[in-house]
Amino acid sequence: MQKTLQNIFGFKEFRSGQKEIIESILNGNNVLAVLPTGAGKSLCYQIPALMGETFSIVISPLIALMKDQVDGLNTKKEVSAYINSTLTYQESEKVLRDIERKKIKLLYVSPERLENLEFTEKIKILKPKYIFVDEAHCISEWGHNFRPSYRKIIQFCEAIGNQNISAFTATAIPEVQRDVVEHFHFNNPRIFIRGFERDNLQLNVIKTKRKKETTLRLIKRSDLPVIAYTSTRKNAEELSNFLNLNGLSANYYHAGLNSEQRRMIQDDFMQDRLKIICATNAFGMGVDKPDIRLLIHYNLPASIENYYQEIGRAGRDGKNSKIYLLYEEKDYHIQEYFINNSYPTEEEVKQIYVSLCDYTNIAVGSRYENFIPIDKGIEALLQRYNISKQKMIAALRILQDNDLIQFNSGNNKNSYIRVLFKSNELKIFIEKYARNLSRDFLLFLLRNYGENVFQNKIKIDITTLSRKLDSLQENVEEIIQKLSISGVIDYEKPLEVMSIKLLNERVYKDSLRIDVKKWLDHKKSAEHKLQKMKEYLFSDICRFKYILNYFGEEKQDYKCGQCDNCLNENSTDSAQIEYIEEIIINSIHEASGTIKINDFIKMLLGTAKHPGLKQFSNFGVCKHFNSQELKAIIDNLADKDVIQKFDNRLTLSEKGKDFFTIVSDDSTIKPAANSNYEANLELFNQLRQVRKTAAKKFSQSTQLICSDSILRKIVEVKPNSPSKLMSVEGFNQWMFNKIGEDFLETIYEFTRKSTLQENIKEKKIPENIKTVYDLMNKKYSLEDIASLTKLPEAVVSMQLETIIEYFPETDISSLIKKHEIELIKKEISKGITDLKEIK
Repeated sequence: MQKTLQNIFGFKEFRSGQKEIIESILNGNNVLAVLPTGAGKSLCYQIPALMGETFSIVISPLIALMKDQVDGLNTKKEVSAYINSTLTYQESEKVLRDIERKKIKLLYVSPERLENLEFTEKIKILKPKYIFVDEAHCISEWGHNFRPSYRKIIQFCEAIGNQNISAFTATAIPEVQRDVVEHFHFNNPRIFIRGFERDNLQLNVIKTKRKKETTLRLIKRSDLPVIAYTSTRKNAEELSNFLNLNGLSANYYHAGLNSEQRRMIQDDFMQDRLKIICATNAFGMGVDKPDIRLLIHYNLPASIENYYQEIGRAGRDGKNSKIYLLYEEKDYHIQEYFINNSYPTEEEVKQIYVSLCDYTNIAVGSRYENFIPIDKGIEALLQRYNISKQKMIAALRILQDNDLIQFNSGNNKNSYIRVLFKSNELKIFIEKYARNLSRDFLLFLLRNYGENVFQNKIKIDITTLSRKLDSLQENVEEIIQKLSISGVIDYEKPLEVMSIKLLNERVYKDSLRIDVKKWLDHKKSAEHKLQKMKEYLFSDICRFKYILNYFGEEKQDYKCGQCDNCLNENSTDSAQIEYIEEIIINSIHEASGTIKINDFIKMLLGTAKHPGLKQFSNFGVCKHFNSQELKAIIDNLADKDVIQKFDNRLTLSEKGKDFFTIVSDDSTIKPAANSNYEANLELFNQLRQVRKTAAKKFSQSTQLICSDSILRKIVEVKPNSPSKLMSVEGFNQWMFNKIGEDFLETIYEFTRKSTLQENIKEKKIPENIKTVYDLMNKKYSLEDIASLTKLPEAVVSMQLETIIEYFPETDISSLIKKHEIELIKKEISKGITDLKEIK
């Protein structure tokens, strides 16, 4: 076991819990391992599989994850493979032959693949040693990602006669754990719950109504990159826009964007072209960025499972990262609304069934064989009964569970084909009747899918198929339609519109028998999880201890030592002190002079009666605190000489005014006096970030590295050489040695981009070329730019030529792949100079 760990994986020691789990599997036990992302879960099944005398199976729902793990295992020697929808029939058969030759020790498959009887029979003959079920929480309807296909895994295991099953998951509450154990008929299972503590994550909760301002301040005081999670698409967009308006560079990400936009934004974030992202929980899968330093929950998550999964994306490099959850009371009510909207009543389910039948003019006792599209008319009809689209979808799933309808969500974009002729009949048809594209298409099916195309529906992608057949997509679709009408193939078109199909005759409303108990139980479970999430907010114990207890990992007297509760037992937490200090400074500045301490505290608490105090932008912001806590923070600010107290009144000191200037953007860079206000503000923030990095490097304060007043002068001058930087008043050789080169590089890059953008604007390049220019600057290849803009490569090439004419200094090295450049150089070296000939 130790030898496999070192030779294959290059590790000297096991992580916590790994060795126990592996030994238990090797001893023949059924194991349920609950290990969070990053705790080394995959190694716990990979090592037993590699040590087994035959091969083993890993059942995983994620095709991308399969490929990553197989590629990782095969770096030294080909020992693993996968079979999924991306492989042709011949490729899948080759994998099975490699297993038979004992070349492959670990086979990854999706749960849907196990429903194929032909595949099951072949696996039974090959006799796998172990069955490993990854993402096992998908089995349970109490889990956060239930997949019905997972419930059929046990049937596959029974069919091949293998009960040597172990299950793995990253998050599973006790109810899910029990469900997994019972479903797989585990006999005296070994259950391991390990690794949920993350000693580099600093958990904090801030109760505030001013979430945008709080998010801005947290980001300005933190290292980048940053993820801010929101509960709605609208919040993600609004927060991103707010941050951009306040001098930061952010973008938003949610399921409402098209796939190319999402890919581009995610790629920008992963490649450090974008440092701040505001996203719904649609942003997560495949986000394995190691250096996320700050993660903010702008809204309350629906459960501890969701919360833990999302905070787990921070600090994967092991370095400290800060986590903040911003909370106000309405967050809880919004989540309650989401729950109520996801679980319709029995009466609402029946009303939806009746409304759909009435809308389509289906009489009681009649059948309707076609799919019924769910259009705007049906949605408008249901709104009369206060039934939202979300609630309607939930009701349709309930009707499907009760075998009353077949529900298509509209997300299925796959086509399916099965040949209706027998093998010998198809060969005769191809030889005598098939011509041109029809012949090519049928031969393609035979070459790639073999006998399987006569037995099962084969999933195909028309776009990919068109490319392989070197034909237009509409021509391929036309041929498929003709073959389908002729009875040669059975063709199932993609259903891209939400629709339903009645499975029986329509019945009277009162005759509908609908079992909603399961859904009501799910609703109670969702409500319970939300309540536990709220308890987390107001708990005074160590925040990580609360999470460990929730997942069943009991640790007596555990304290992480760095969450807000651990650091500030019996007092206001440091994260909130930091926030309240800025509220106090901003509010005193808003008072434009001095203000009585008692009036000031009443204003913050929201108890002041005077109309003038109610006009303050921070009125009532601190209602979750008491007056003694606020007085203590005010005294602390006075001790630090940020504010001054005299005659029972408050005012800002000179130091406080300078602090406010920094937080609220540089007062010397005024919009009215400087037309480049926004640009200067952006450069000012970039130089501050450079200064912050230098301060950490030399373990000195930022003001000692370079004061704000000198920084403002540098922004105005924008020096482009060491001599010009040294001529800025107050900037000396000592400063230049530490930060001078970094400042000049930042200013040069900022000026270059600004100049190029200004040139584009002045020369009035069309908007579509601006998009191509932007993508090229982000180092996308010609192929990627064509894909993202949905333009032919030839058109993009012409636009690139225009850009190069405008800006000859443009870096174009990323447009063409390196190996292609080498091929071109090779041909040129042969004396070939004609472009057409080279192509």
